[in-house]
Amino acid sequence: MLFSTPFFLFVFLPVFFSVYWMLPRRAPFLLLGSLVFYGWSEPVFLWVVLASACCDWIFGKLIYKGTSFRRFWLVAGIVTNLSLLVYAKYTVFAIQNLNVLLDKG
Repeated sequence: MLFSTPFFLFVFLPVFFSVYWMLPRRAPFLLLGSLVFYGWSEPVFLWVVLASACCDWIFGKLIYKGTSFRRFWLVAGIVTNLSLLVYAKYTVFAIQNLNVLLDKG
């Protein structure tokens, strides 16, 4: 599902926000909505959303504790999320280009 499709704009988004504003605990619903959105078009990438959410939850707990390493945990969380993104988006691209490069040599 793309952001610009009529189904997203006129069905998914209004239904999602209507339910979202009625719930007292909204965080689990945000995760569920993200999983449905990503799973709709590419279910293979659901692990990226789940891994990112789990890491963010853990790093958020560590930052909230107020230890002297708050900045370290913040940077670790950002690096973890960027690493997951780079791995999920560019691994296949890099492997394909390496294969082409090595086959011509």
